[in-house]
Amino acid sequence: MSRERSRQSRAKRLLAAGSVSLVGLLLLAIPGYDIYSDAWMEGKSLWSTLLENSILVALGLVVVATGIWLYTQEWTDARVVRTAGWCVGGTTVFSIALAWILGIQQYVQGEYKPLVIAGGAVVIGSMGTFAAGIYDSGQRESRAKLQMERDRFSALFRNTTDAIGSVAFAGNDVTLLETNREFDRVVDDVDRVVERIGEAHDDVRGYRAVHETVARGESFKVNLQLTVDGEDCEFIVQVVPYGDSGAEAFLVLTDVTDQ
Repeated sequence: MSRERSRQSRAKRLLAAGSVSLVGLLLLAIPGYDIYSDAWMEGKSLWSTLLENSILVALGLVVVATGIWLYTQEWTDARVVRTAGWCVGGTTVFSIALAWILGIQQYVQGEYKPLVIAGGAVVIGSMGTFAAGIYDSGQRESRAKLQMERDRFSALFRNTTDAIGSVAFAGNDVTLLETNREFDRVVDDVDRVVERIGEAHDDVRGYRAVHETVARGESFKVNLQLTVDGEDCEFIVQVVPYGDSGAEAFLVLTDVTDQ
């Protein structure tokens, strides 16, 4: 990856993760003001207002820490930005909903109704957890489909003369998950092979080009020359993404030396 592209990537990730931490700091301002108001302006005991706001303070700190954690993850830039967008967008939607409730009570009805406010917060929270439940069930279903996909390809691994291996991408690393015998014979350094696949696919970005193409769910093929058992062999290499993670793919190497 070029230096300019690397700087852009870091800036994008920093902006996305920083926005999450900023949301956490803004959320901390709410219990912070309440603690100040209770203890220093109204003379209430400090321990009681700290106890009252302890959950909100803890949750705010968790959001701040989540932003820092998000920046350190070896995810694709798109995944970091998308995750941050959900956090910031969700907070904005919930804030608008509560502001609507408070505005109606103050300017239309002329009084605040604590039970209604609390009930509104619970309803909004329940919608959030419902969305999380949909996401979780979808993830479980995706994992089940992925396992079925792996089982199906396991049979292919055993019944083909092509060299086939499955790999997972994370940051600048590639991990070999499963291979057949032919792949083990043909490929002695998967990192170098993936780098060469990237150079054949995009001679500027190399490995990153493979990772980003897999993340988009796009298959591609390249011609590659490898030395196998001391002989130069020509291969058609297919990179086939699978699953929903955007990080896993099959490498299928077909020997076309004699063709």
